[in-house]
Amino acid sequence: MRVKVANALAGKIMQENIMQNNKANNKFNWSKEKLTLQTEIKDNISFGPNVRGFFKKNIGSKFVCNTHFMSWVKSNVGMNLADAIKAWQNLEQRKNDDNFRSEIAPCNNYLQYLRDLRDANPNISLQDAKLCWKNKKLYPTHYGMVVYEPSDLEFMTNNK
Repeated sequence: MRVKVANALAGKIMQENIMQNNKANNKFNWSKEKLTLQTEIKDNISFGPNVRGFFKKNIGSKFVCNTHFMSWVKSNVGMNLADAIKAWQNLEQRKNDDNFRSEIAPCNNYLQYLRDLRDANPNISLQDAKLCWKNKKLYPTHYGMVVYEPSDLEFMTNNK
């Protein structure tokens, strides 16, 4: 408590107070409001049925709400849903670029393992890569992550 008082007296604004005030002032209900192209993206956006339905209606049946799109939306508070549609279309176009590889979030150990294994062994099928993962994750590691190693290919021959 003393730290908060000292910071307040020194004129420092506490980040937690800013966040609480933003959430308290932002009562936009993404699940019930009528969404338009001009609807401003708020920090409390939720990608429930109403929001997904809006994008599906405006983009078409090919719309998929993926993590890259959701990250873009959440990091562009203040823009509108028309901007979000353009961003989704740009993100989709990247998929056609043979040199594009999406970034895998550090928490997604599974996808990183599969990518690393298949990068090192391009002729291995996805099914075999998944078999390696399934068997390797049974062995504990001192750092908690399953990391591809060339010796992991033994999991395919030993378990078929």
